[in-house]
This record gives sequence, structure tokens and C-alpha cells, in this order.
Amino acid sequence: MPALPPAGHRKRRGSLFAGVSRSGCYNRVRSEHARKTREQKDREDFDWILEAYRFRSYAKGARGIHMRLLHMGVRMNVKKIRQLMRKYRLACLIRKPNPHRRL
Repeated sequence: MPALPPAGHRKRRGSLFAGVSRSGCYNRVRSEHARKTREQKDREDFDWILEAYRFRSYAKGARGIHMRLLHMGVRMNVKKIRQLMRKYRLACLIRKPNPHRRL
């Protein structure tokens, strides 16, 4: 284990125990605002997705949500829709295995 720096260097001492480089520690502090902004934007986009998902009260997949968003005037990539559905655990169980084909 490397020798510990003096007690006055809190960042460096804490990052040594956490196994993070000093630049990584400062990078995390500097990018905190960007993370919060991104999280807020994701939540706003997910609200649009949820509104499209609940339209006419039947479940839709990512492509159905994409088409509904286009009709609502919101342009969003299908990949982003899938990522946000996974992040906020929104599952669409439209298709199920056909039980008669298993026989």
C-alpha cells in the first residue's frame, strides 16, 4: 500500500482509499451538473414516452411509441426510447409464445 499523503490533502487521501485517480475524482465533481441536467432531460423524455404508451390504454412497443410520438409532434430516436424504457423499467408484453406451436 502506498504511503498516505498528509491529512490536509483530503481529495487525494480519499481517492486513494476508493481506488480512484485524483483526476477521476475531480472529473466526477466537475461533471455533476451535466449528470443532473441529463437525468432531468431523460425524465422529461420518459414522460412523453409514458403518455404515448398509455394512449388508448393498450400496450405498445418501442416502434409503436415512436409512431405515436411522431403524431404528437415529438421526434425521438427508437434507440433512445428503448434505453429509457429499460432505464425506468417500462416493459411491453405484447407478443407471447404461441402455446399451440409447442405441442
